[in-house]
Amino acid sequence: MVRRIIDGVSELSSFIAGMCLLFLVFGTTYDVVQRRITGRGVPGVIEYAEIFLIALVYLSIANTQRVGGHVASTILSDRLPARISLALEMIGLLVVAAMIVPIIQRAYAIAMISFVEKEFRLGSAAVTLWPSRAAMALGLLLLVIQILLRIARLAQQFRDAAGTTRLESEQLRLETLI
Repeated sequence: MVRRIIDGVSELSSFIAGMCLLFLVFGTTYDVVQRRITGRGVPGVIEYAEIFLIALVYLSIANTQRVGGHVASTILSDRLPARISLALEMIGLLVVAAMIVPIIQRAYAIAMISFVEKEFRLGSAAVTLWPSRAAMALGLLLLVIQILLRIARLAQQFRDAAGTTRLESEQLRLETLI
């Protein structure tokens, strides 16, 4: 139940990131066309593009983790015994999560300061900065939660794997799903 809620929130944040991408594509295109025709761009598009780009990256990162979309090389781990490979992946993920937690704390603190002080970026339009700072903190928090959920799934596989390589273990798991 909790996993479904977390996955849903990750999917929602990824959807919001997709909307940010649409703004970047259409907003920038409109700005370029407007600049080409009139010699003047659309006020605020560049400033908002910076904000939406940050949101795009950080709001999509957790769902990418959830679906296994991050780059990984399994040349060595596929040939190791399944339990060793799984243990190494769990340790690596724990290290990554531990490294991200202080970044989340700092990003959250900066987002709160930005909100309280009504921080904005002045350009052709005054753009409030706290939403992008909050998106970074939220995206990283969701990433750590997805990493912990992945560790839980790996721990289950670790209990089930005995005397096989990681590749054989994955093939057996896929065969039982079919």
